[in-house]
Amino acid sequence: MHSSVTSCNRILSRNARRFLRRNAKEKKLSEMCTKVLSGAVSEFGDDSDEYEQLGGTRKSDRKKPVRKPKAI
Repeated sequence: MHSSVTSCNRILSRNARRFLRRNAKEKKLSEMCTKVLSGAVSEFGDDSDEYEQLGGTRKSDRKKPVRKPKAI
């Protein structure tokens, strides 16, 4: 019984370390993508084909907010 609990704890510990490593890599990738998109905005503008090709949403494609008139 003791060895199976120890084995289970090892597996849980290993999975926790993998989870933390994956989250760190995901965060780093997200930061890199943000930098690439920022570079594209500075080079081509936020309404360019290049910005859209890199995964950004063009400024002209964003939905404009519609204000509802106040009910009297």
